[in-house]
Amino acid sequence: KRPDLTDMTVTGKISKEEKDGRNGQKRTVYTLTDAAGAQVMLSTGRGKPGADAPAPEAGAVKLEDYVGKDVTVTGKGFTMERNGAKMTHIVQITKIEAK
Repeated sequence: KRPDLTDMTVTGKISKEEKDGRNGQKRTVYTLTDAAGAQVMLSTGRGKPGADAPAPEAGAVKLEDYVGKDVTVTGKGFTMERNGAKMTHIVQITKIEAK
C-alpha cells in the first residue's frame, strides 16, 4: 500500500533509463540523483491515476527536456521502505527548474 502523498522538493540531476515493462514493452524511467547519491523516481504524468493522484493536465512536464541537467523538482510524492531499501517517488510534479 502506498503512503499518503506529501509536499516534496528535491534537487539533483535527472537521468533516463529504458527498462523492460509488462508484455515485453520497453518503458522509460526517469530518476533524480541528489548530491548525497540518493535516487528519487519521477513520474512522467502518464498512466492510470490513483484516488489521491488526479489525472495530469494536458501540459504535463516533459522530463526528457531535463535529462542530464541539474534541477529542482517540486511536487507531491511519498517515501517508503521496500525490501530494506528506502524508496522515494514524486508522482505529481508541479514545478521543475533547471539550475
